[in-house]
Amino acid sequence: MSDAAAVKSLFDAAESAFGGIDVLINSASTMRLSPWAETDDDAFGRQLDVNLKGSFHIVREAARRLRHGGRIVNISISVVGKLFPTYGVYTATKVGVEALTATLARRCVAATSASTP
Repeated sequence: MSDAAAVKSLFDAAESAFGGIDVLINSASTMRLSPWAETDDDAFGRQLDVNLKGSFHIVREAARRLRHGGRIVNISISVVGKLFPTYGVYTATKVGVEALTATLARRCVAATSASTP
């Protein structure tokens, strides 16, 4: 999912097989728990790539291709508000997904409102 070209190919295949895309349910996630001081660059980068960058690529492609009235559902997690000490990187990526979702929803509501007489 962190590869934009692979995500595009996935959407191409779905459109070819089903004739279009009506719904995206995104639950992209990987989790490596560790305290901040013990989190290595690889663990940090991998979680960013899958959880946030992957979600971005998938949502962006869906926003380009969903048929009229289509829906995007992004799944986050309830630990975002818990702030567990070993969940720092994971929580940070999921907060990013929540912000991505909120801004996309606001854009879609604004676009719908603007087109409604």
